[in-house]
Amino acid sequence: MSFSKKLTYLLYKIFNEVFIKANRKNLYGDIVFSKNNIKLEAPALILFDFSHPTTHLGDRLFFAPLIFELCGLGFKILLSKEDKITKSLFNELKNSIVLGEHNGDTHVDLVVIPSPSLLAFRSKYLNTPTVICQFTLIKKQSILAELAQAFSQITNRTIGSLALSESCVGLQSNLLRKNDKYFLFSNYIDSGWFRKFFLNITCLEEQAVRLRNDGFKIIHVGSSRDLAGDKNNYEFIDIDLRGVLSVAELVCLANTKEVVGAVTYDNVIMHLIGIFDKRALVLFRGRFLKSNRALHYAFINPVFFKQDNKIEYLQ
Repeated sequence: MSFSKKLTYLLYKIFNEVFIKANRKNLYGDIVFSKNNIKLEAPALILFDFSHPTTHLGDRLFFAPLIFELCGLGFKILLSKEDKITKSLFNELKNSIVLGEHNGDTHVDLVVIPSPSLLAFRSKYLNTPTVICQFTLIKKQSILAELAQAFSQITNRTIGSLALSESCVGLQSNLLRKNDKYFLFSNYIDSGWFRKFFLNITCLEEQAVRLRNDGFKIIHVGSSRDLAGDKNNYEFIDIDLRGVLSVAELVCLANTKEVVGAVTYDNVIMHLIGIFDKRALVLFRGRFLKSNRALHYAFINPVFFKQDNKIEYLQ
């Protein structure tokens, strides 16, 4: 990312906070709020708009169990036509789910957006009831518990424990040998890139080398943009799939039985590994305040893990 883009990104975050405070009027718990009080009844039409680039794959995963539950309660769920990723991601996690597409003209009863996109969408949904979700405000329980509590109030329906579990069969590929065990390796940051300067980033590679010395195979995953911007040579990599896999294929790869874990930042790879109950060796990007770090350790990073001890933090 160029310096000008980084500066634009930081300025956007600053001004977005102003809009967040202006809309934080009606609270449905700690992380969900709206400007006006909202009550829905099924079969209301709800649009989840994840199309802004500030909504990363990990953020979308947090909404998946809520969306699956709302569909089961009779609500009709739409995704933005501009969102080219989420539908395939969610269908891979639950292939029976039916999600519609919003082309901008269809009337909807409610729009749900992550807080980082509020400024960008300030005029897009000006006349539509809008609920904003700000995960960084988590205080006392997991994101899934907060979403269940909030949307129980909004829909006047009881939403119980939200969770995701293994559902797809795994990637069928000649690349993975049945007698070998693999770790995914992800050393890229899409959000919070500035925290990288305060981390011992070499520990990711060092951990991958130790695993390879122990007999595991290492698969490098990342986007085509990651690949294009990285000129380093990783001699410990056995299979390089950067820029090769679609999001749906990445989900299936994480669920393949030959893949036993990941060496990664706290990102979408970590969350997928949690969903599929595997081992995560994580370099936490951190937070500047100790209290915020503690909240991430308690309520955000382990949200999909059945056992907290499946996460091992690297130093």
